[in-house]
Amino acid sequence: MREVTIIAVPDLELTDQDGRQVKLYDGLMKGKLVVLNFFYTTCVGPCPTTGLWLSKLQEKLGERQSKDVIIVSISIDPQVDTPEKIKQWAAHWKRKQGWTLLTSKSEAVSKLSRQFLSGELKGMHSPVVFVGDARVNPIGWINVDILDESRLLLGYFEQMKSQ
Repeated sequence: MREVTIIAVPDLELTDQDGRQVKLYDGLMKGKLVVLNFFYTTCVGPCPTTGLWLSKLQEKLGERQSKDVIIVSISIDPQVDTPEKIKQWAAHWKRKQGWTLLTSKSEAVSKLSRQFLSGELKGMHSPVVFVGDARVNPIGWINVDILDESRLLLGYFEQMKSQ
């Protein structure tokens, strides 16, 4: 049994890869199964690995992506990661509808990322994504190490959908 961490997602306003303002919970996550990660575009460590993995995941999700599963990537380097930069990063990984990249200089976003990343710093983070069922908030999140758990993640979606 995987450990579940309960974290409430505030309805923060962030900027997406197209320069639009979106509400994090009500506008994106509410009612969906969510894959959430934190990244930065200049990362040469786990972020490119995570980008590739998310790109492959969206292919495996097929029609489910955007319909009942979404991918949300939030920058932890908003000084560099402008909407234009995150859009370029997303294009490199062949982002499809249902995968939203976000940036914000808000301290509330920094606080939220610290809740998930538990003190990991830019340049010293692991290739982990968080999976949660956003039909309720606070959300129960599990962390998934992408290097060895893609089948687990797809199984988890099936299990959550049937509940």
